Amino acid sequence: MRALLVLSGGAALGLSHLGVYRALAELGVEVAGVVGVSAGAITGALIAAGFPPAEVERFHRRYRWINLVRPELTSRLGALSYARMEAELERTCQVERIEQLSLPLVVCCTDVSTAQPVALSSGPLGRAVRASCSVPGLFSPVEFEGRFLVDGGIHSNLPLWATDQVEKDFDLIVASDPISRLRLPRRPRRYREVLQISFILVLKSTTEKVLPPRDPRVVLIQPEMEWVRPVDLGAIDRLMELGYQEAQRVLLPLLGGTVPPVERNPDRVIRRGP
Repeated sequence: MRALLVLSGGAALGLSHLGVYRALAELGVEVAGVVGVSAGAITGALIAAGFPPAEVERFHRRYRWINLVRPELTSRLGALSYARMEAELERTCQVERIEQLSLPLVVCCTDVSTAQPVALSSGPLGRAVRASCSVPGLFSPVEFEGRFLVDGGIHSNLPLWATDQVEKDFDLIVASDPISRLRLPRRPRRYREVLQISFILVLKSTTEKVLPPRDPRVVLIQPEMEWVRPVDLGAIDRLMELGYQEAQRVLLPLLGGTVPPVERNPDRVIRRGP
């Protein structure tokens, strides 16, 4: 069974993708290509480089995005820069260009000048992922082949539209979306929380406009979860477990299995692989 993996954005919420990837590996589903946006582009690049679930998790535990952010010193178009993330991702993946990866990868961005989506399947890997993660207003747009690109989630946070950019046949298109069923807090307590909720509302709106999927091969993995701040990188274990459990619940019946009884404890740490 071969699958194309589509990974949404969502900042820290995108850590749930790691659990989905772990579940696919345990179920014997081969990931043969990845489409990613923003947080999903980071994880997607690591998967496309051939790293198993444990190594992808190790990268996220080691670097945590906050450690990859630096003040923007060369542009007036944003306060922060992901230049370090660009360098570290290429160093970890040991390639400089998207087309050098082991698996096909499509990185989705938004052209800030035209408001149109952009799908990148070739070119500098780190720069493409950096552009896909650059939330406008906070991060400077990234110049890429004459275009100024920002976070792809601004246009489409679940980039199912870009699956036709991968020139391979797949049995399944597994779309990991931790945004749609995220419960928002009833009452924000700080102005930062208002900003975070507003960010999630934008992502919800750009996710819902692509649903329901028309391709019968599409399988949606949408874990239901209580409010998690999109900057809460400390929630990695809980988010991974939620993605894992939901992927198991959805995929097992499709693959002819049955869902085993599982203690639904999202705080349980996944430690199943080497």
